Amino acid sequence: MVCAVHDEEVGVDIEKVRPFDLQLAMGLFTEEEYRDLLNAKEDRIHAFYDIWTLKESYIKAIGKGLSCPLNFFNVKKHNLDSILLTDVLIGKPITDYICKQYMIDSEYSLSVCAHQANINQFNQYLNLVSFKEICSAL
Repeated sequence: MVCAVHDEEVGVDIEKVRPFDLQLAMGLFTEEEYRDLLNAKEDRIHAFYDIWTLKESYIKAIGKGLSCPLNFFNVKKHNLDSILLTDVLIGKPITDYICKQYMIDSEYSLSVCAHQANINQFNQYLNLVSFKEICSAL
């Protein structure tokens, strides 16, 4: 479970990293994202989930969910704090939403996207809390 708090819209996605069908990415990702995925030979599985969770966190933040085609915008990850979103239809960067990825461990990919935020507003590290801690606080 993930919780993110912000004064504006926020979207979060976390996925367990497991094998996937490369054809799935070809049908859902932009050409650039698919090329980036193919170029990530050694770590293709993690690259897929990085792109996937970034896309999911954005469409959740804008309130559209999967009604927004995933190939209408492009995700370009430079590092965990430098992620560029581009509207493919108009060819312009999406600047009113900022995304960040967090490393939990090698089994999960986690992305958060927030409206009208800057990267300095995101916590640098996750605050991991056990289920037992949550229950004891109630």
